[in-house]
Amino acid sequence: MSFDLMVFDKDKAPSSKADFLKWWKAQSKWEDDHDYEDPAITTKKLKDWFKDIIDDYPPMNGPYAYEGDDEEIEDKLVDYCIGKSLVYTSFPWSEAENGYYKVKESAQKHKLGFFNVSSNKVEILVPDDKGCFEEMK
Repeated sequence: MSFDLMVFDKDKAPSSKADFLKWWKAQSKWEDDHDYEDPAITTKKLKDWFKDIIDDYPPMNGPYAYEGDDEEIEDKLVDYCIGKSLVYTSFPWSEAENGYYKVKESAQKHKLGFFNVSSNKVEILVPDDKGCFEEMK
């Protein structure tokens, strides 16, 4: 079991909550014909976000995978699933709170949408023109 969050390019995703959830369901089938571990296939904003976040939360797999043997770092490894317009993250539960704030803060910095996949309530935030988050309606 993991703690799952997603960031997405708001310009590539639907803008209503109902349409977004349908889009997410289709995206989460992971049927596109590309490598889901390589950020080369995603948007510039998502690549920039990925480069920021992996300093604190290195990837388990892919071209940027952590290959050391530091237990402290290994406890923070995240499984990233990278799509053309989203990045899905699976955090260890021990990092749920810190990961939540780091992902959300970094998404806002890069003007990306934020979806708390693990939440019981549907938490989907999108940046406005100034980069401030607002709840998707």
